[in-house]
Amino acid sequence: MTKLTRIFAIAGNGHGWAPEDMFAHNASKHGYKSSFNANLEGYTVQLKVEDTDDYRYILKKFYALVVIQLIVFNLIKQKTRGFCS
Repeated sequence: MTKLTRIFAIAGNGHGWAPEDMFAHNASKHGYKSSFNANLEGYTVQLKVEDTDDYRYILKKFYALVVIQLIVFNLIKQKTRGFCS
């Protein structure tokens, strides 16, 4: 599983399709072969990712924001369904 797939899985709370599944579906059903690459090669300027303290700090902040968004979303969903008082 790529980092991008893990991020989609976390952000989507496990619902929906993984990008690889969507591409396989489009290939089998519509005969379309995607040129998408998980490292976004061809879509953006390639940056050299180095395992530095700054990189790990930014990654941790990003994951924390995703978790916070999921918690808030789930609390709102529970409140609107009457599960919270």
